Amino acid sequence: MSSAAKQKVVHLNSYRDCQRYAAEWLWFAEAFKRIFKDGAQWDAIEGSKAFAFIWTRKEALALGKSPDLVNDPVLAAELFLRLQQWRKAFLEWYVFSMKKECPAMFDETATQRAREAAELGLRLGDKTERPTDRLIDFIKRRNELSEHEYRVFLGSALKNKPADWRHPELDTFLMLTWPIVERFKWTYRDVLEAARKKFPGQRGYPLDSTDSLKKQCSGLGLHSANRPRTARPHPKGKAPLFDLVQEMSTQPEILRRFGVLPA
Repeated sequence: MSSAAKQKVVHLNSYRDCQRYAAEWLWFAEAFKRIFKDGAQWDAIEGSKAFAFIWTRKEALALGKSPDLVNDPVLAAELFLRLQQWRKAFLEWYVFSMKKECPAMFDETATQRAREAAELGLRLGDKTERPTDRLIDFIKRRNELSEHEYRVFLGSALKNKPADWRHPELDTFLMLTWPIVERFKWTYRDVLEAARKKFPGQRGYPLDSTDSLKKQCSGLGLHSANRPRTARPHPKGKAPLFDLVQEMSTQPEILRRFGVLPA
């Protein structure tokens, strides 16, 4: 979104933004309630809404702003945008983590049905998953599958081989906290300090220097707005919301299966 487009998000003379934000906030809050209060089964869409609800709220409160019952159109536009940005971060992380969990789901040389077979086979083989209508329907249509597609399905269910993922918790931490890094123009030095505090026992690449961490972030599609050599030091020696990002959950298997842990 261009800077000009972002400026048009705010309508100072109307409460249209308040109404739009209130509707979106309720929609996201309901997803949070379904997952954490009612214990409903969730998917990536529901998980992303719950995640955005939690972290938009955490961030707003940390900045001294109330995300509930907003009657200021400027604040409403800001929070509406943050809901989208936090949700986008979760969905991008979810797809990235699933590529690691089941590479066959994203094999561009395979047919769409073969990729679906890999996905549903993974669900069948996961004892924590409950059968879904899609999975049951897929099994009923067994006779429509080619032998290769059926082997993909069984292979994913019985002996799926995840891709190598050397730094799952660190990558999760980086991808899910990046909305704060971007918004407050953190440097790679800020990110490095936050990561070292989050994972105090880890040493070596990619936490041995800002350059190595920058390469790691780049591989994840993450880019900091400021350069460490030119950015001014932050007052009080910490980047904005430095302590808040330490609350981010980082275990992929928990985040994927059960959503995000509530505060």
